[in-house]
Formats: sequence, C-alpha cells, structure tokens
Amino acid sequence: MGRELISGGTMRIIASFAIGFLLGEWINLEKRITQFGEWLKVDNMLPTFVIAAICAFAGLN
Repeated sequence: MGRELISGGTMRIIASFAIGFLLGEWINLEKRITQFGEWLKVDNMLPTFVIAAICAFAGLN
C-alpha cells in the first residue's frame, strides 16, 4: 500500500564510519581537540572563539 520503509546504502554508512574511525585514530583526533581546547583556555581566546563560531553558524559573518 506504499507505506513500507525502504532502506539503502547500509554498507556505505558502515564503511564511512569505519574509515572515519581509522582516520581519527591515525591522526589522533582526540588529542588534537584537547590541545585546541587547552590553547583556547591558555590564550584566553574562548570568548572570542565562541562569538566567532556563533556568528559563522548563524550566518552573521
């Protein structure tokens, strides 16, 4: 009756997650994000970064 759920691309999604996981581990993404956060705190850049991020995401640039 046209109400069935159709799914597709499951293997593509799984492959994307696997590739993303491997790349994140390879470049040590968690460490880099932590270092970036520490840099924001040390240089007192956090308020400026937050305002810039809000403007960029809201399209106010």
